[in-house]
Amino acid sequence: MKTLNQKLIDFKNSTPISIRLFEELCHPFSFKKNEIINTFSHHNDKFYYVETGIVQGIFINELEEMTAYLTTNGFVTPSFLFSRKVSPIEYIRFLTDTEGWAINLAQAPIHDPHLALILLEIYEENLNAGYEREKLTKIKNANDRYIYFLKNHKHLINSVSNKIIASFLNIHPKHLSEIKKRN
Repeated sequence: MKTLNQKLIDFKNSTPISIRLFEELCHPFSFKKNEIINTFSHHNDKFYYVETGIVQGIFINELEEMTAYLTTNGFVTPSFLFSRKVSPIEYIRFLTDTEGWAINLAQAPIHDPHLALILLEIYEENLNAGYEREKLTKIKNANDRYIYFLKNHKHLINSVSNKIIASFLNIHPKHLSEIKKRN
């Protein structure tokens, strides 16, 4: 649990007590390659801290898979974690064997202000990651999107299929192959 523990220590609002409370919510998980968490049929009261592996967030739009995010470590929070009025449309796919920690929010003692602040920092971190993904999608030129991806996610180039990277970059896989040859 060293990696998660170090992440918690690095949070601005962490205290030894809040770290202990947070760690009590954690349970080890492991998912095999291509396992999926389907949030269509149920709401998930858990989020995850990935220590090893590659995770893909997928949204479905008119039967087309769209990659929302790719991550190799850090927190993965399903969309619509608390909302009961909105139907989630997200899958979480584990692209490799993946290990880490599942955090059960249904058991969280939110009354501890430092623990609540840590949870807010986690959500703020994920919100900022969403802004970074939005920046990527706003880049009009596909070649420039690929260069931005290389700059920020070079470690994924040889670990994730062209189809998934193309989906993340919102380009056709054939076009991605041509762009990769030029760069």
